[in-house]
Amino acid sequence: MDGASVGQMSGHDPRNGRFTSGNSERAAKRNRIAKRLAELVEVYESDAASRQILSVAAAALDDASNGRTLITRIRAANSARRLLASVPRKPQPRQPDALDAFLARKADDE
Repeated sequence: MDGASVGQMSGHDPRNGRFTSGNSERAAKRNRIAKRLAELVEVYESDAASRQILSVAAAALDDASNGRTLITRIRAANSARRLLASVPRKPQPRQPDALDAFLARKADDE
């Protein structure tokens, strides 16, 4: 391989296609996974075991969004879906009913 297919990518040497020194692709992937994990922790229960599952799911979701081939993206998305199905979601806060809110405001006015 002469590097022509990968030479134009960021972090690659255009002459031979190899990674350049100071390449930050690995750090960028870690940052994307950490951001995705923070999003998942807001929605799902996050005890120690669940957090480990969520971190693996975050990596799978990153692979699903950045995978090169369709097969890789589908496998990663299915893996993330299965992992997230095993972690319970946080309970949604109860929204006050419209009548309760109206009565509460009316009682405050009196």
